Amino acid sequence: LQVPFQVLPGESVEYLGSANDAVIAISNYRLHIKFKDSVINVPLRMIEAVESRDMFQLQIICKDSKVVRCHFSTFKQCQEWLKRLSRATVRPTKQEDLFAFAYHAWCQGICSDEEEHHVHLCRPGKK
Repeated sequence: LQVPFQVLPGESVEYLGSANDAVIAISNYRLHIKFKDSVINVPLRMIEAVESRDMFQLQIICKDSKVVRCHFSTFKQCQEWLKRLSRATVRPTKQEDLFAFAYHAWCQGICSDEEEHHVHLCRPGKK
């Protein structure tokens, strides 16, 4: 399996796998689910709760009241992704563990070097 999205500066994919008719990935920034006809990207800090429903379904409740559902072929697979997502959405004990700090550090390094692929994200308003 390949990561189904372009990672941001400072972002690292921690888990990558399959669900029913989907590729699912968890990074230090987001939950990404790529279905056959659609894509769902949810920043981890936007996730309010994660629950297992009907043994094979993962239900992700977002802070903006949206609900994302992902189906798995086995109960074991569903429980494993429930654990992974629950760990990924735990409030960090240190501020430095937030994605924003990794992103900022990466941007500081590249913005001081040369204009590159994501430099416009590092210096808003400048072209």
